Amino acid sequence: MELIDFVQTEIANTTFIDSGTNYSDSLKEYLFEVRSKLHTLNPENKLYAEILKRLPHDYTTVETGIFNTLKLYHSGNLIDSLSTFNSLAEWLNKYYWDDVQNLDLSEFPNIVNAKPRFYRSRVSSKTTKKDYGAIFHIPFQLREVAAHGRFNLAGMPCLYLGKSIHACWEELNRPQLENFLVAKYMISEIDYKIINLADPPSVNYHNFEFFFFVVVFQACKFLTEKGTNASEDIKGIIDCVSTNTGITFKESREDLFNKLEETPINAYIINDILIQNGGYNYEKLLDLFYFNIEEEIYPYFSENDAYLASMKKAKSMLQTAIAKLVNDIILHPLKSAVSFRVKNYDHPFKPQYILSQFLMQWLFKKNQQEKTLYGLSYLSSRIPDLSKKSVLDLNLYKNYVFPSIPQSSGYCSKLVKSFLISDIVTIDDILKNEIKHSINKDGKIYTYGPRGIPYNETYLYQLEMLLENSNMNDISSLNVDYSSR
Repeated sequence: MELIDFVQTEIANTTFIDSGTNYSDSLKEYLFEVRSKLHTLNPENKLYAEILKRLPHDYTTVETGIFNTLKLYHSGNLIDSLSTFNSLAEWLNKYYWDDVQNLDLSEFPNIVNAKPRFYRSRVSSKTTKKDYGAIFHIPFQLREVAAHGRFNLAGMPCLYLGKSIHACWEELNRPQLENFLVAKYMISEIDYKIINLADPPSVNYHNFEFFFFVVVFQACKFLTEKGTNASEDIKGIIDCVSTNTGITFKESREDLFNKLEETPINAYIINDILIQNGGYNYEKLLDLFYFNIEEEIYPYFSENDAYLASMKKAKSMLQTAIAKLVNDIILHPLKSAVSFRVKNYDHPFKPQYILSQFLMQWLFKKNQQEKTLYGLSYLSSRIPDLSKKSVLDLNLYKNYVFPSIPQSSGYCSKLVKSFLISDIVTIDDILKNEIKHSINKDGKIYTYGPRGIPYNETYLYQLEMLLENSNMNDISSLNVDYSSR
């Protein structure tokens, strides 16, 4: 099996999984099926070999940590259960979460070290545009209203944000828009780490294919511009890409991104263009443009050539994308374990929440111990089946949570210093201002049917466009303002 076949399977991309009669048993069955499919990857492919090499230890370490945590919890050893999970989280943080911490795939195509944007909303008829506390987390003196949930610890206020205004609207149970308020959030100039539990393997595969194509594109473009007598393999690739995309290899980097944005983001660039249409295979392409690039491509350029420096940078970005792809597959058991639907919402105990709440406790501790801002991304449980939809559609159901550092009253000082916030806007503001497209313009809402509704035809999207041009405000004085009330 090829990796593209795996990431396109329903089992690898199911955003939420039904629990069946027993959560632990259903999780074991699901992960056994995933592991079985991974073992059918072709070991002759160097990329797949890296994944297969990690299955016996790393993938098993994650699985074992999960099931030992659940077993101890169900046997009544809650302290040992939490300790077991914390050991797993620290291992993941050391070997996986530290490597590629600031990749936000939802900010495509500006992925590497992007400054991600978020939104937060509420319903109120009294809030003013600069009442930032009203659209921040629950103040600590009201912590008794902080509810229990999948990524909610009772009595522990957190900052919950959405990747789109639609995600915020869904979390508020789709309120009427008359008193619907929203603000845009951005992380300020600080170190941060967002643990990604939202994106299925297909998203990281798109990221890998995009940067793989950037390397291929740059090599072909630079060799074309230099008039180099390239090898027959490279000449064939240049012809194949030109024929299938209209790219002439005279475009600038900016023009390339614009051209790629004109096509569906979820098009598998390498697979559709070079493999399906051109008859190439992944092994050949990876050897030529990645594993053996120093021997196959670099010799065409001199050591001081700006083209060579650009190629090396592109290869570094591809290397990061490959690491993210491999890491994501190894971490799939944890993503899956916190993505099982609750079978009985009326029951006080929900076993599907054990791991997610332990992860929240670990995040609370890290935020208290370190200067780095810790958070995580996850998909709303209200999400429909998006296993075969566009990557960008996931943004419309993606949420983020940033745990606070508790204090007696007011708002978490660390979170206040970590974010910039726009003025609060409402539906009434749409008609008064010039608006600009946001990153979610090509997404579709599938809540109401399988055909989807274009997000850019909704009032919620118009609010996003309005906020694209908004000034971002420093709210570090929020607790000072609060104390003066």
